[in-house]
Amino acid sequence: MVRKIGYMFITGPRRHQGHHRRRGHLEELGGSDVHNQRSGVAHFIADTEDEAFAQMRELLSYLPQNNREQPPYRPTLDDPHREDAELQTIIPDNPNQPYDMRSVVTRIVDDGRFLEVMHYHAENIICGFARLDGHPVGVVGNQPRVLAGAPRHRRLQQGRPLRALCDSFNVPLVTFRRRARIPPGYRPGSTRAIIRHGAKLLYAYCEADRPKLTVDHTQSVWRCLRRDVLQAHPCRL
Repeated sequence: MVRKIGYMFITGPRRHQGHHRRRGHLEELGGSDVHNQRSGVAHFIADTEDEAFAQMRELLSYLPQNNREQPPYRPTLDDPHREDAELQTIIPDNPNQPYDMRSVVTRIVDDGRFLEVMHYHAENIICGFARLDGHPVGVVGNQPRVLAGAPRHRRLQQGRPLRALCDSFNVPLVTFRRRARIPPGYRPGSTRAIIRHGAKLLYAYCEADRPKLTVDHTQSVWRCLRRDVLQAHPCRL
């Protein structure tokens, strides 16, 4: 959605004013920030139409024309055997200390390019597309910088559509996993159906028949769910 151009709402400003006896602003009722941050209806936000077109072109560059084709390959100048010394220290020894999962992803993928989807909706999870050795992959991971990466209902809802999209268009899925738990006594976890949304996400992972690679950032590597390849982060070995 483009700021100050794109709007989506069920009841427009006039009907809102007649019912609530106050005038509602377009941006407040259904602007781009509302649907990117709160509702999750929009996946990208742009300041201009040209920027929005560029985002769509980049998104389509990761997907094939149809589900019978393979994802488009793009050569890269990155050495597949390259090493990054900072990956050894980027994860703190203290498990209670946060770190930025995006910095881990960008150091691993080709050219450091990571197209994040729904960046502003559920910030305790990262979802998007990148390339490994020129091949497109979907990326899902915890974000320890926000709520310690603990599962919330928005996060569980956000990961499932990307998994389904990758499975439909033959795109492998890479999961950057850091064990996170729901704090004891967290009542919204039950009232907002985390159990139901979590079950749907687990089912989506089990149902996917595309290659699944998991990069584990904790020592509990045995707890990963149905992966084809499991890699432990070097500093976790």
